[in-house]
Amino acid sequence: GHFALQISFTSIRPFAFSGMIAVDDVSMQSCSAPPIGKCSSGQYQCFNGQCIAGLSQCDMKVDCTDMTDESAAFCSNIHGNCNFENSNLCGYKNGSGIKSFTWMTGITAGALGGPKVDNTYGKATGHFMMTTLSGATNTEVATFVTPMITPPTSACKIRFFYYLGGGSTNTLAAVLQVGGSKRQLWSTSTQTSSGWTRVEVSISSTQFFNISFNAPRTRFLTGVAAIDDVSMDPTCYGVSVNKNCSAFERQCANGRCIFSSWFCDGDDDCGDNSDETSCPTTIAPTTKPLPTGSYPNGTCTFQQGLCGWIQAKDDRADFQRRRGTTPSFSTGPANDNTLGTALGFYIHVEASGLPANSKLALISPTYMWASWQCTMNFAYHMWGSGTGTLQINYQTVGGSPSQLFSISGNQGNKWITNSVSLPKTVRSPFVFTINVTHGNSFLGDISLDDIGFTNCNSPAPQPPCSKTQFSCANSVCVNFSALCDFQDDCGDGSDENMKTCSSQPGYCSFENSACGYGNVNWDNFDWVAYKGPTPSAGTGPTFDHTIGNASGRYLYLEASSPRSPGEKAVFESGYFQKPASTCNFRFWYHMFGPGIGAFNIYTVDRSNKSSVIWTRTGSQSSAWLRGSAAVAATGPFKIRFEGSIGSSFSGDISLDDVSFSYGCSGPIYYPPKPVPTIYTANCNFEANIFCNWTNNFLNDINWIRQSGGTLSPTTGPTADHTYGNATGNYIYIEASLVARGHTARLTSPVLTPD
Repeated sequence: GHFALQISFTSIRPFAFSGMIAVDDVSMQSCSAPPIGKCSSGQYQCFNGQCIAGLSQCDMKVDCTDMTDESAAFCSNIHGNCNFENSNLCGYKNGSGIKSFTWMTGITAGALGGPKVDNTYGKATGHFMMTTLSGATNTEVATFVTPMITPPTSACKIRFFYYLGGGSTNTLAAVLQVGGSKRQLWSTSTQTSSGWTRVEVSISSTQFFNISFNAPRTRFLTGVAAIDDVSMDPTCYGVSVNKNCSAFERQCANGRCIFSSWFCDGDDDCGDNSDETSCPTTIAPTTKPLPTGSYPNGTCTFQQGLCGWIQAKDDRADFQRRRGTTPSFSTGPANDNTLGTALGFYIHVEASGLPANSKLALISPTYMWASWQCTMNFAYHMWGSGTGTLQINYQTVGGSPSQLFSISGNQGNKWITNSVSLPKTVRSPFVFTINVTHGNSFLGDISLDDIGFTNCNSPAPQPPCSKTQFSCANSVCVNFSALCDFQDDCGDGSDENMKTCSSQPGYCSFENSACGYGNVNWDNFDWVAYKGPTPSAGTGPTFDHTIGNASGRYLYLEASSPRSPGEKAVFESGYFQKPASTCNFRFWYHMFGPGIGAFNIYTVDRSNKSSVIWTRTGSQSSAWLRGSAAVAATGPFKIRFEGSIGSSFSGDISLDDVSFSYGCSGPIYYPPKPVPTIYTANCNFEANIFCNWTNNFLNDINWIRQSGGTLSPTTGPTADHTYGNATGNYIYIEASLVARGHTARLTSPVLTPD
């Protein structure tokens, strides 16, 4: 572990049973921290000075007490590494054999004679890959193959953990595949029914290759074969195991550490030019990140010029820097946003003389990278009956544009301040683009002012840390209250270590499950798990908070028809035991759009008495915002989220990444009441709404209750089946709200045989 811990022995004595329980000779083995000092050849030096075996780096097992040997910023970039916790399996695929490996948890695999926990987290809910070896009619081989892996720069090793059980004749092999040739690297028949076993296998190839894990099957075999935590030795790609640089730095040939983003930027930052050798042929970015201070060339009030922003060359016209009123009446601002007077400057797109749908763009300086909590702030003015669209995108060098913000139409004669979050995946040079699409008349001026950035630089190291602070792997100090809150306060991700954070009760990203949270059956409609932008324009996030792109999930409530103002959707946790002292519940929320209603969070005790601990109403920001609420429960409690519909369809409210502050001494999950036995699945969807049928958490869209015709013309019924009229209710899927291939699942209540 990496924090202070206690081990306790608990004895439970059943009523009316005699007997004794005794404990003796308690000892701890292999629990001391690695030594601190000068590391020998072949060892890796942790950022805190500890020395560990070089092959322990990036092997998905934490050996450094500061966790720098498993830094996500470094290890995630190594080809072929996978812990199989995500259903995309890191690009691994089953081979062409009849039998395949299956993505499983210990809960499922244990019942089949497989491992009861995964190797990554040691939990029954952790994932790995497994195949059963029985049931074959003829000899066949189950194969599981890595994605194509880049040739290593030197001889090195692949590491993995395997489980083999069921009989001494069972085998598991690792085979190197290069083109059409195959060479067995390793094979075993050693049974590991007592747990996972680590293997290190030497590899050498001058060409791109795959590793195939093969498990033969015949009618005479029984048992299982399983694989977890596959990783490549970092020295495969020329990475020294004796480096002393932090997680966000790289080492020069002369031993100096510089920011990773300063490599291949056209400057000799190392002093020996080793940061500028073997670089791809690209246009060198124009700016560098600084460890402290303001974001370079970032904040701009336009009082002295465009601050390095440049006009696009292939658009219809240019942005103009001006002050006072615009040339056209009934459109444009009279003052700037910075000073609030006619003396202040802003930038402006003059609508007069532009054809409808004309496009203009303004491009930022090139930035090398952005921290995970980076936000772009700006003010905009969009007034006039012919106003078009304002859009803000970001684009990595050589990549495609990705939308951060978009709004259209008349927003009133006022400056509106806003902020947008950058995706967490921006780790390469990129630019912002401000795009304006002209409307249909001269009454459509669009203006901007005060473009700035917040929390975009990596925090500066500041050791030694106080007793109330956590020491990050890069020597940055952050408060313990910032641990495991789904925000990289350290700058290298060490305060958000997944192995540590995922064990905290109530911690949930909603990526693969609801983690014990769920919709209730007594509200008006449900919260929905969703990916990417919500169906309604001008409201909702573009991406989730956890991953920061369109593949990540979050929860949201859809404000569009058939919803009505005041309707509520409620989502809540199971019960937790009361904390030993007041602690905080943290979460990320998104409330953007003119029709936003209210978002309330409660604690609820066992008598169902609720207490409001946090509330917001109306539009807050187009960025994800961090929320925190004090929890001071006096007994078991649960967390309840309540979102209500506002004045219009542009009122989507979203939720993501919930957690409790570290060291709450609880809450510990309190088992829910037993689920009552349900004997019928009959439902006419009239009085009892869904009759205990429920929408699946991972739906792309939910089934909704409706009477009369559906929202889309020329499709769907005009009456229900029960009564055959427009007042009767039925449930249906509204196809206009989703893309092709999206799925809606409806699950019955628990049934018992007649």
